[in-house]
Amino acid sequence: MTGFPFGEPVTVLRPGATGRDIYGNDLPGPDAEQLVHGCVIAPAGGPGEVTGGRDTVAEDLAVYLPAGSDVRPTDRMLIRGEVFEVHGAVTVHRSPFTGQGAGVHLTVRRTTG
Repeated sequence: MTGFPFGEPVTVLRPGATGRDIYGNDLPGPDAEQLVHGCVIAPAGGPGEVTGGRDTVAEDLAVYLPAGSDVRPTDRMLIRGEVFEVHGAVTVHRSPFTGQGAGVHLTVRRTTG
């Protein structure tokens, strides 16, 4: 998995399963962490909102990871010391010329307030 030469590292946080509840569903355990090097982080909008009289600020980032990166919509990411949730679909891009993986794109969001 080759990243962008001047990209930065991000850590994918995936809830680990420790057991099952009475319905057979996985119970989340400690996060499994996977460090991914060579990622590109860019602003993706996320204007502030006022919800029920409270100021809420949503920060969205576009994240581009190297081809073959394992990221799911249920994951969270540690980026520049802050934890973001994956927001929306994870898109895998392929080269139309070679058919090889060209990278993974997703949006993450951090909400405060």
